[in-house]
Amino acid sequence: MNSYRSLTLLAALVLFAGCGASTETDSLRPSEPSEGGSASTQAAPADTFHFDAFARVRSITPSGSHAVLEHGNIEGFMDAMTMPFELDRPELAEEVSPGDSVHFDIRVVGNVVKIIDFTPADAYEPTTSDASGTGGARKGLGQAIPFELTALDGTTLSLGDLAGKVVVLNFWATWCGPCREEIPEFNRLQAEYGARGVQFVGVALDEEGQSIVEPFAEELSIAYPTLLDDGKVSEAYKGHYVVPTTYLIDREGVIRRRYIGAVTFETMIPILDELTAG
Repeated sequence: MNSYRSLTLLAALVLFAGCGASTETDSLRPSEPSEGGSASTQAAPADTFHFDAFARVRSITPSGSHAVLEHGNIEGFMDAMTMPFELDRPELAEEVSPGDSVHFDIRVVGNVVKIIDFTPADAYEPTTSDASGTGGARKGLGQAIPFELTALDGTTLSLGDLAGKVVVLNFWATWCGPCREEIPEFNRLQAEYGARGVQFVGVALDEEGQSIVEPFAEELSIAYPTLLDDGKVSEAYKGHYVVPTTYLIDREGVIRRRYIGAVTFETMIPILDELTAG
């Protein structure tokens, strides 16, 4: 992907600030032929590619020509960051608002990068299945994907061990500012809802592993299990597009909510009350 290094450097020039993922995301996809044509008759230029990722909309320029997105890693193109993207058509500016969590597609032709489509994050359905063979976790619906990881204390914890509980599965990293902000909120929620069958579980994405995660967990007095990701779980859940990402799994193992970005105490109370009622 050396041909895209200049684009990455260009993106860095407009970098604001951001918190994103540290591992892989969606793969590079060559441009598809336009509707009604074939690859042989209406092939896109050789230097045209499509990329896609998840993001949070930070702002829309007054003219509606650009959207500033806080996005995760876009494999083969650029690192996680907050930056403006040009919109391919004016009506795209009317489809999103600041604060929205979205899945977005960009088209790259030479040095021109444009957003060509937005989809609400929770409504996004991938065209191919994820590592587990199901698309449920990516669109915030369906059955939770089984996992088993090692905790900081050396024990293992699996989703099966939590059968019958409401599970809040949080993907985070020590370098992520919003993660630091929401952990105290999760501690409060675990204390308040633990007796009602709610179990928070943190999955740390730091490549350095226990040596960096354990001191951080002690500093913030994390009051629930902290697991060390092996790369497979975050990939299966797509928990590495935007960090933090949190899944709320009901007692039957069905994913009921996906939160992209930090979650507050007040946001989670209604759904936790609903899932623990009765």
